[in-house]
Amino acid sequence: MPNPRIAITPGDTNGVGYEIILKTLNEPHLLELCTPIIYGSAKTLAQHRRTLQEIIVNITPVGEAAEAQER
Repeated sequence: MPNPRIAITPGDTNGVGYEIILKTLNEPHLLELCTPIIYGSAKTLAQHRRTLQEIIVNITPVGEAAEAQER
């Protein structure tokens, strides 16, 4: 059975949402439980990821949630 897809929104672009999302997704066991889909700016997410050097999670931008695949 495929993992459930979980929608995540970062809120304010200038807030801490992207940082919290990245740090949460960096927990390996989380990705065994669900397929997270982040609704936000791929450019902003990439900027935050560059500043958080300890983040190792792979993120694949998609145009629609239906394009998201389990990893």
